Amino acid sequence: MQPKYLYIYRSTDIFCFRAINNKPEPTDFKAHTHLMCEIYLLIRGKAVFHVEGTHYPLHAGDIVVTRPAEAHFVEVSEDEPYERLVINFAPSLLQSIDPETKLLKPFIQRPVGAQNLYRPEDPKDSPFLPHIQAIQDSHGDRMTMIANLILLLNQIVGVYDSQLQNQHNAATLEAKILAWIGTNLPRAVTLDELCYRYGISKAQLNRRFKNATGTTVGKYINAKRLMAAQQLIKSGTPPTEVYGQCGFSDYSSFYRAYIKQFGRSPKEDLLPSNIVNEENYKLLL
Repeated sequence: MQPKYLYIYRSTDIFCFRAINNKPEPTDFKAHTHLMCEIYLLIRGKAVFHVEGTHYPLHAGDIVVTRPAEAHFVEVSEDEPYERLVINFAPSLLQSIDPETKLLKPFIQRPVGAQNLYRPEDPKDSPFLPHIQAIQDSHGDRMTMIANLILLLNQIVGVYDSQLQNQHNAATLEAKILAWIGTNLPRAVTLDELCYRYGISKAQLNRRFKNATGTTVGKYINAKRLMAAQQLIKSGTPPTEVYGQCGFSDYSSFYRAYIKQFGRSPKEDLLPSNIVNEENYKLLL
């Protein structure tokens, strides 16, 4: 069943919506990546947010942040309505305001799948909610939205800095595997190698990986390679140079995979385009 949208705003560099699924279907919420920074607020429902192998069981009022190309999905219970508010924005939106990217620290200055969750001590007195509410109440006024987004990010940065001082938790096995894959995307990565490196069987690897990411090892690696390729292409690197850098053995297989993933050819992404294109828009919903 399609969600009911209580609020929605869309521009080329900001996409925000509040939605509710009264009868959520868990299979509707699939693992994905995109080119936006995301701020997610759970309003009500039973949900676990998965980011690059890390599981975050959520409480109402929790905030989760993800950065571009960070794979994530929400595991939703069908037992009760599921309501959330999501803000996606292009990092370039803050370039002139924050050239040193201080406001993006919680997104970019951390390992993938780590320090994504922000839980207020008192959900009813959350420091995040006034700015999120102001964004929703802006009725699409761009200046109001950006001003409150900056204030919201400043609040998140403050919590991030305090959490960073106390962050000494050891990485999970899944997080270690995902981190290793992330640094070895250009080369061939096999199940046998992963199993040998981390001392687990293929059955264990496949089960733990599927639980962590919502997809298979092969599909995950392919999606991450394609996202890396898209970012290089959008920055001006010719597609014929990108495919080898991102682990594809030949251009034809890369070309087919790219079209299947993004719905357009690599060369089309060399042209100026909106950050929130039609494909990303449908995915973010």
